[in-house]
Parts: sequence; structure tokens; C-alpha cells
Amino acid sequence: MKLLTHYKAFVGLLFFASLGCKSINVPIPEENHQIGSFVKKQELSIIDVPVTVDLDLLFKTINNVVPKKFIGSESLCEGVSFSYVLERNPISYKTKDKSLSLVFNGKYKLNLNYCPKCTYLFDKKGSCITPRIAFSCGENEPMRNVSFSFFTKLNINNNLSLSANTKLTHLDILDPCKVTAFNFDISSRVKKEFELSLKDFAAEINKKISSFDLKGKISSVWNDFSKPIKIKDLGFFYLQPFQFSASEFSYSKNSAKINLSFVSKPSLFTNDTVKVLKKPLPSLTSYLKKDGFNIQLDIKASYDSLSSIINNKISGKKIKIKGRLFRFESCSVSSTINNKILFKIKFSGRKHGFIYLIGSPVFDKEQQVLYFKDVSFSLKTKNHLLKSSSWILSPTICKYIESASILDLQKEFSKIKTVLEKELNNKKVNGFQLKSSINSLSLIEFLAMKKSLFLRLNLTGKLSVFY
Repeated sequence: MKLLTHYKAFVGLLFFASLGCKSINVPIPEENHQIGSFVKKQELSIIDVPVTVDLDLLFKTINNVVPKKFIGSESLCEGVSFSYVLERNPISYKTKDKSLSLVFNGKYKLNLNYCPKCTYLFDKKGSCITPRIAFSCGENEPMRNVSFSFFTKLNINNNLSLSANTKLTHLDILDPCKVTAFNFDISSRVKKEFELSLKDFAAEINKKISSFDLKGKISSVWNDFSKPIKIKDLGFFYLQPFQFSASEFSYSKNSAKINLSFVSKPSLFTNDTVKVLKKPLPSLTSYLKKDGFNIQLDIKASYDSLSSIINNKISGKKIKIKGRLFRFESCSVSSTINNKILFKIKFSGRKHGFIYLIGSPVFDKEQQVLYFKDVSFSLKTKNHLLKSSSWILSPTICKYIESASILDLQKEFSKIKTVLEKELNNKKVNGFQLKSSINSLSLIEFLAMKKSLFLRLNLTGKLSVFY
């Protein structure tokens, strides 16, 4: 009998000991199946991108393919007839704000003949009744000097081709050809013939400028803009352009600059596995001038990032609940129904296992603080613990999680701002160089989605892209 009593006591001790060590496995609460239907439509962002055309390269190419010599003549039966050869030096140019001038120095020579009197008796075209008197300027002597210039206006067409409107603005015969024997200055007539040749020359310049592959350059910019930009410690930045316009050309030193205004929906993802639809290069639209940028940046961050922040605060922390030890091991965050956050707490101490808490995310826009209110045990956790370990159902645990999950976004955004400025400044990515400055960064919308936290940030500043 005594032995039986000891046996029962021993079994009872094992039973209660087993209760003390038994792990707690609470059923998982209902998961979130919403896909972001409550996310407001992202406002469009406009980013101005200056694209430059190297005028040295452009006109070096044009110089080699347009005529260097012009030949013409004017024949009269009576009076002075002439033929000419006009040669130009290589193209030089001058730029100023919105104007582009092509400047040439050249040389010419004339072969002339003079007929004092014609008869039309035997020929409708007439024939000189005396031998013609021949003379020349710039022949068998240094050629005579001439200068001329054009005004050129570059345009970008809706089909993204480049066009030019080139007009002769100046022609100066520096060394006129005067026939002293007849007291005759042929310069005005020669000038008119030169103007005809130079008008054709301007049309040739327009043709060659139009052959410049501007569409290919813009297409390259568009394709590069459609690629993700890796941002250290943050993820991948997608500009996602879908429309663009172009300003008029302006000029500075040896370059022509045009501003491309991209209409986009920028997003930042924590990984590059997100499928982003790449849109084909569209046609040109009316120019939308924008000083700097004021963009809404959508971020889809994995719940791991929030879990990591909370874990840094609670991992290893111990509390006493009704004299019993409760030790926080880790916290895993996910979403549940009704835009709420689910906290999966791994714990040890008097008991060990997992419990689930649910809280509502609250965003204080003015203070830029994100916190979770009304943190409580999930219904399935309550029902499970009431049967065995009701002492764990302590508001102390909920308060601890509420305190640990307060996120001061101003501090976090200050870090993000520093990282973004560093990563988007003087950095070559996708074939172009970025230059930026960020004035402000703030959170304007927050949503707990099925697989990620949705954050919509507002960024203001300046962003330039150089090729």
C-alpha cells in the first residue's frame, strides 16, 4: 500500500512536470487575402531629364558629307558674264541660349568676260559683235575672301526624329571683284548667285541633321529608365516611365540640350523579383515643365524588415507573469484580415512555444510615427490558453509588444534620405549618371497587404540624368 502511494505520487509528479514543460502550439489565425484594393491610385510624378547632343561631333560628321565647293555661273550676251568657284572652310558654330549659328569663312574666284554689244539677227540668244574681253579675280592669284553664316533651329518631331530649319543670315564679300577698266563692280550679282548656292547648301545641312539618330538616343534613355536601380540597403528603385515630352533645344558652348519630361510612377521594392511591366517607347506629348521633382514613391517592403526591428527590441527580454518566467525569443510579423498585423511570438521560460497577437497599425502623419494599438491575443490563442495556461493571457505581453513596435519614421526616413542621396548622386547606373538632391521625405499612406507592407512616400528634390 505504501509502495502504491509512492507510485501514485511519482506519476502525479511526472504529470505536473510534463504540464510545466509542455510546448504550446496555438493554431494560426486567419490569414490576410486582400491584395491592396484599398490602396489609392498613385499620383503621377514628373521627372525632368536633360539630354545633350554633342555639337562638335554632330557638325564634324556633317562637315564631311556636305559640299565643300560650289560652282555656278551667270551668262549674258551683252555686258559681263561670269562663272565662279566658291570654297568653304570647315564648319564652325556659335551658341547662345536659344540660338545656334553656323559660321563659315571661304574663298572664291571668278572668270569673267565682257561683251560691249550683241546682235540677235542670226541667233535668238544673241551673239557678241566683237570678241569678248576675258578677265578674272582670284585666278592665278590668291583667291578672294568671303564670309557667311546661317541661323539653325533644331526641332524634335512627334515621331522623335530630329529636324532643322537653317537659313542664311549673313553673306559678306570681303574682297570685292571690281573691273576697273569698265568701272564696274560685279559684287552684287555675284552675291545673288552665291545666295542661291548657299540656299541649297542650307537644305543639305537640314537633310544631314535630320539623319541624326535622336530617336535611338531617346529610346536608349527610355530603356535605361525602365530598368531597376539598385539602392544599397534599401532595395531596387523603379522609375516606371509611361509617357514623356520634350522641351525646345537650348545651347551652351559645344552642346545642344533638350529636357525630356518623364511622367512616371516610381516604386521601391526590397527585391528585384517583382515583375514590372515595361512599356514601349511612346510618341511625344506636349512639354510639361517641372522644376525638380515632387514624386510619390511606392515601397513594398517584406514583413521581415518590421520583424527585424521588433526582434532587436524584444529578443532575449524576460518578464514575470504571476511569478512565472516568460522570455521573448523572437517575433515574426505578417498580416491578417481587416488590415491588421499578426505578431507570432516565440517564447520560453515556464512554458515554451508560439502564441499569436493581433494589432491595428496606426500612422500619425504629423509626427511621422507608426505604432500598433489594441494589441491583443488572437481568438484561437485565447481559446487554446484558457484550457491549459491561462496565466500567459496577460496584458503585460500585449503592452510589451505595443511598446516595442513603435516606429519613429522621422529617424528611419532620415537614414533613407541619406542613403538615397548617396546612391542617386554621381553614380553611373544603366549607362547614365545620376545627380540628385532630396529636400524632404515623408510617409503619406500605409497599408498591410497580404505579402508586404505598402508604404507611399512623398519625395521632393531634384534629379538629373546625364549621358
